[in-house]
Amino acid sequence: MKLADVSSGADWIIWVVFAIFLVISIMLLFGHGSWFISGYNTASKEEKAKYDKKKLCRTTGLGMAVVRRMLF
Repeated sequence: MKLADVSSGADWIIWVVFAIFLVISIMLLFGHGSWFISGYNTASKEEKAKYDKKKLCRTTGLGMAVVRRMLF
């Protein structure tokens, strides 16, 4: 689905969602925003210690960027 394919509803809503996805994926790509990752966010301190937080954020940010690109 491309942005031009959306024929019903307000176009500004699509742009707001696009902007939110963009900001979140940029935050994650820079290694911040681990509170957006649900499994990591709810894990105990012992579980969190097993993972590299920065690498996990970057991987999730890359995934969000790919999904964002596929949607828009």
